[in-house]
Amino acid sequence: MRIRTPLLLAVAACSVPDKQPLAGDAGVDGSTDTAPLQTTITQAPPEFSNNSVAVFEFTSNLPTAKFDCSFDRTPAQPCTSPASQTLSDGPHAFSVRATDGNGHGDDSPAEHLWSIDTVAPDTALTEAPPAADNSTMVTFRFSSNEMNVTFECSLDEGAYAPCRTGDAFGPIGDGTHSFAVRATDRAGNVDASPAIHA
Repeated sequence: MRIRTPLLLAVAACSVPDKQPLAGDAGVDGSTDTAPLQTTITQAPPEFSNNSVAVFEFTSNLPTAKFDCSFDRTPAQPCTSPASQTLSDGPHAFSVRATDGNGHGDDSPAEHLWSIDTVAPDTALTEAPPAADNSTMVTFRFSSNEMNVTFECSLDEGAYAPCRTGDAFGPIGDGTHSFAVRATDRAGNVDASPAIHA
């Protein structure tokens, strides 16, 4: 008599990891799991600006985010991009924070610091050749009432070119000559009345 051996099948137990929620996946209660709110300023005035109207553009990693803005540390107010404000000369600060509409906000609002300067500098000649001179190379020294300016010089009504105080110009020939120098500050304001020597 043949004895049949029962066939046993071994089934290996395996586990399937739980699906990790992705940013934006809807939960059971209709909420979404998202990354921490972030706020980014995409357009802002330069560090030194000669424009009294400051314009800012900003965005968030949450497409439906709302924003609160503050100029010069004033209490934040609801705002939209772009946000603008007219300000006086001097240092300024702007901050913006994204919120999700449920009371959750960016823990580190985006901030921008800059200065407004709408006044052009004055330029003064401090040393120049005498009215009658036999030199073919001439030296001029000049200064400005503002710090951190750059200078441009023009000899005999030629095109203005970058220059520094103490530079020598020439050679020049016999006859009448003229020299002009103007200062430009960090905000881009240019002296509209250059210092002139003839």
